[in-house]
Amino acid sequence: MLAIIGGTGLTRLSTLAVAHREVVRTPYGEPSAALIFGQLDGRDAVFLARHGHGHTIPPHRVNYRANLWALKHRGATSVVAIASVGGICRCEPGDLVVPDQLIDYTAGREHTFFDGSDRRVVHVDFTAPYSAEVRARLLSAGTAADIGIADGGVSSAVSGPRLETAAVHSGSGNAGEATDIADLLETRWDEFAVRAAARGLSSRWELPPADGAAALTVRGEAEALRVIVDNLFDNAVSYADRGGWVRMAATACGADAVCIEVGNSGSQLSSEDAAHVFDRFWRGDRSRAEAGLHCGLGLTLVKRITEALGGTIEVRSTRGGEFAVAVTLPRGMPAPAVHGNAIMTSAPAASAS
Repeated sequence: MLAIIGGTGLTRLSTLAVAHREVVRTPYGEPSAALIFGQLDGRDAVFLARHGHGHTIPPHRVNYRANLWALKHRGATSVVAIASVGGICRCEPGDLVVPDQLIDYTAGREHTFFDGSDRRVVHVDFTAPYSAEVRARLLSAGTAADIGIADGGVSSAVSGPRLETAAVHSGSGNAGEATDIADLLETRWDEFAVRAAARGLSSRWELPPADGAAALTVRGEAEALRVIVDNLFDNAVSYADRGGWVRMAATACGADAVCIEVGNSGSQLSSEDAAHVFDRFWRGDRSRAEAGLHCGLGLTLVKRITEALGGTIEVRSTRGGEFAVAVTLPRGMPAPAVHGNAIMTSAPAASAS
């Protein structure tokens, strides 16, 4: 059964033929409102108003866990959540976007069902946070109805009810904090060193002398840079041959850009196959299909964010040799923009439900 969560501007579903309403009690407290059951175009569906039927619950007070638990408990197998969001992107008011990734900046609320209260430690793979099947159905429905829907975007959730400032919308090329790329690489590698050591991998560094570090400084969205580097490291550590190596390099590319390159030994990809690594869900060689840790979205996200920051990305690979990803970033990056390139910002309502 399909569940629809309506956000601001959608507190009722006029096309739903209502059958009955039901108040559901949950282990996590009260949901935002009673569940409304009925039919949409002859199919069973249930509707829930995220902010309550009178739109009385602010974003930071929404009981997201109770909402989702109630829907699943009453038979929902798919959830489509509608949210009104700000857009740091090349889009207009009224545009529809079906995101494929998210970044959660929220704080001060419960983030998981697995809080350890039942004495279990559970890790959840969030590589692909949105259902590929539901996304495909939404995009197909938009095409059939001749409604333009952007395929892909990064939903960036912030703690509501505050939304983004005017500075975010300005797109200023000098916006954001200064980041030393060499320092970023070394700091983030600490998070992957244990995994690398467990696989017997050595690290090869190609960085300028410390006194030349200022030449690798860029100004832009620090969190977006971290996501890029983390995904490059994760990919390299995961697919390097056991006992091989990971190579990290950073250089100044002229006066206006900085280049990052992360490579790994033991590539099983031909140069022809390497061209597909940015395709979503693509894992072309046996090692990628059997790694068991990835669904083929990490480098897709890197490409999307890199291009949103005004940069470029390319790969090279020789079978049995090195697989390397090279990212070139401008020193003064624009505010991230994705919409097909777009990052959307919202109060917690958008991503949590």
